[in-house]
Amino acid sequence: MDDIKLKKFSFPFIPYLSQENFMQALFHALEEEKLGIFESPTGTGKSLSLICGSLSWLKYYDDSQKTRLKSILEEKIIEEDENDWFSSSVKKIEKENEKRIAKKDLEKIEKHEERIRELKAKYHQKSKELKTSYEEKGANKNENNLELNDTETLNDDFLLGDYNSDEETKQESDSDSDDSDDGDERLKVGV
Repeated sequence: MDDIKLKKFSFPFIPYLSQENFMQALFHALEEEKLGIFESPTGTGKSLSLICGSLSWLKYYDDSQKTRLKSILEEKIIEEDENDWFSSSVKKIEKENEKRIAKKDLEKIEKHEERIRELKAKYHQKSKELKTSYEEKGANKNENNLELNDTETLNDDFLLGDYNSDEETKQESDSDSDDSDDGDERLKVGV
């Protein structure tokens, strides 16, 4: 945990000391799996510090998980005491199972990283296409002068699907069941 003091956070500019301390405390709370309550006066950059600190921790966590999984896969299975063949076999089976799970988890992480690389490449390609089309049209090179249809085209591939919380899903199912009820046909439970 001492290396957190030396941790450099991805921040869009040089952070103030209070922002640096905020990110370090957040990183520490996340790493130790503790509850963190943070406060700071208005305008001190809490939101940006929270975003940068938590994303830095997430990157650190992903990297450490990959390293841990790779080390599990590289471990040699050592034959234990030959006199106790049963416990030796059990330990060998447990190690092989641990390696199988580690391999599966590592493949999942690598698949996720590949998906992120593909999305970044797709984004950069579409950005280049838009820039080229504006230059061909002789449009103003001001990046803020994008037409609505072009920005929608650029962002459509990166939008997340709709998400309904459990509460929203329950409310929708309750309203659906209310619509289908005749009012008189309600289930009554007698005691």
